[in-house]
Amino acid sequence: MGTPPPTHFDLSKSWVEKNCASGSVADLEPAREVVGPPRTMGGTLEAIEPVLDQTRGAKHATFSNYIYGPVQRNLEGASLTSLKQARVASRGVAVITNDNCHLPDFGMIRFPGMSDHGTIPQYLHQGYLPRLKKVSGTLGVISFGWSSNNYFHFLTEAIPKLRLFAKAGVTYDKLYAPMSRPYHREMLALFGVDTKKVIPESYHAHVQADMVCVPNDQHPVREEETQFLFETAASLPWSKVKQEPRKLVYVSRGRMKLRNCLNEDEFMPKLERLGFERHFLETMSVREQIELFQQADVIMGPHGAGLANMVFAPPGAKVIELGTPYRPYDCFAELAAACGHSFYWHVAKPIEGNIDTEESNLWVDADNLIDFLHQHEIVVGPTAAPSGPDKTKRRQIAA
Repeated sequence: MGTPPPTHFDLSKSWVEKNCASGSVADLEPAREVVGPPRTMGGTLEAIEPVLDQTRGAKHATFSNYIYGPVQRNLEGASLTSLKQARVASRGVAVITNDNCHLPDFGMIRFPGMSDHGTIPQYLHQGYLPRLKKVSGTLGVISFGWSSNNYFHFLTEAIPKLRLFAKAGVTYDKLYAPMSRPYHREMLALFGVDTKKVIPESYHAHVQADMVCVPNDQHPVREEETQFLFETAASLPWSKVKQEPRKLVYVSRGRMKLRNCLNEDEFMPKLERLGFERHFLETMSVREQIELFQQADVIMGPHGAGLANMVFAPPGAKVIELGTPYRPYDCFAELAAACGHSFYWHVAKPIEGNIDTEESNLWVDADNLIDFLHQHEIVVGPTAAPSGPDKTKRRQIAA
């Protein structure tokens, strides 16, 4: 038989204030606001307004701000919460205290009647929880929301939490983390996690430990997190961060059903003459991807999780996202800013766009793209590569 669901909910810091004998919060880094200039845009700009005209209300305001507004990042303070005899359950994550209180700020799972307004259907848990398994010692938690099924979220939101355990002086005996995909296991191992200690995140998991330690979710990504990712990978014995010559990397989605540049074979020869190499990241191991992006001075590709690998490029790289107004999100602009990179948004003509799903394929104006690269000095001359960044530069943390 399973376990009854939680009986009430509260935010983690509020619960700890009321139950200080059963929990504590270590505040590790302060909150701050970082504002950067609006994105540099080019391409088929006339495609923007017809798509915005299809949006209404909050969505129209949000999309307009993504496209025309500054890159504004309100960074929550970093902290680690320790909870005695707490429980962790499911994929998407529910953290439940020893008095059966659900802490919704630690995961995306919601329970009926408890902070479930606007819940994503796949994360609404109905009925009993799985049978409880008890483990001794300290259980660390790095899972959160989309990190179980999306490379971008796993790399930029789950893996960086590892640094907060060390900063708080916490050693975990077990780690609740995504393990359902090969890149989960490989990335965890590369970042020093003993995968034998991992309790895989799953819909069937429900674990209680003597102590559960949960770093808070960090979104947008902080400079400290991109620095951790870059420096950890750069310190590996096979790192190629200082290798020459530097690369111009084009990330293809040509084998994907969505956000695929349908005329990629038309414009790739022109990019190749400028020194670009086309790569299909789904055919590469995590190590191969890290090595590739460590050598990158320029990174270009359609909106997709593979662009998250910019965190492994030395600061000062140039990142060009090929996008459409159906998906103008600022996640890669924010990530580039946190990495110390320059960001450019080149608008393609959307093909088969759907404003409800915010998806489409792309048709890139090839000549316009080449002119854009020259105009912004992303490339110099027909074959010359751009001058590279200082490969030894440390990312600067904003005050």
